[in-house]
Amino acid sequence: MACCIVIAIILFVGLLASTITLGVLYANEKKNNSSQSDDSAYQLDFTSKLITSDDGKAFISSLFTTSEVSEKPTSLKLLYRGSEDGWARSRYHQVVDNKGPIFSIVQVKETLRICGGFQKFGVGSNVAINNFRSDPGRGIVKGIFEYFVYSLDSKQKFNYVNNFYGNSSYWFNAYANDAGVGWDQGWGLAIPVGGAPNLNDYFSSASYIGFGYNINPQPNTEKTSILTGVEYKFTVKEIEVFSVLY
Repeated sequence: MACCIVIAIILFVGLLASTITLGVLYANEKKNNSSQSDDSAYQLDFTSKLITSDDGKAFISSLFTTSEVSEKPTSLKLLYRGSEDGWARSRYHQVVDNKGPIFSIVQVKETLRICGGFQKFGVGSNVAINNFRSDPGRGIVKGIFEYFVYSLDSKQKFNYVNNFYGNSSYWFNAYANDAGVGWDQGWGLAIPVGGAPNLNDYFSSASYIGFGYNINPQPNTEKTSILTGVEYKFTVKEIEVFSVLY
């Protein structure tokens, strides 16, 4: 009799352990499926004159679902559109500076390609000193994880790695409302460069993402920009800059 009770207890314990294991596995699977479902259902709310198709909007939404982005925004609020708000660099800074995280959509005049980028800390007079720490020995700016450029045409996203030029002060100047630049993501996407007074001045903007961005293999001698489809310098046809809301 005692032997039967022991056997029954052993069988019960085994059954209980199996049930718990199956329950844990089911919960994990449900969690994973839920996470995947959340990403597939996630749709960033924004209105753009440059990106109007469902496919294009889905791609923009997908930029914020990757692992290095800590939080998904709910919407994008238009701050600046060059054709409507004026092309002066001073006007751009007047409406965009100190607005927190910002996102851009840019159309290239020479190729009509669409590209842009995301800056987690935005731009403004105190952005650099408050949010970045640099390694003067290597010129690497630490803390830029949620900082990327993208190409709508090729459906590619490029995360920032570091500044290959070894000049950490460059990045501090760029993010501290640099008087000579509007939208500035280093060599990835700079609109305009060289102190041009207007964002749409002829061949005044630049894209050379072989420096500083995660491209595999790393083409440090990149000729035609993956973003713009032209070699280095380009002209802006339209630019929209949004505040990123959470």
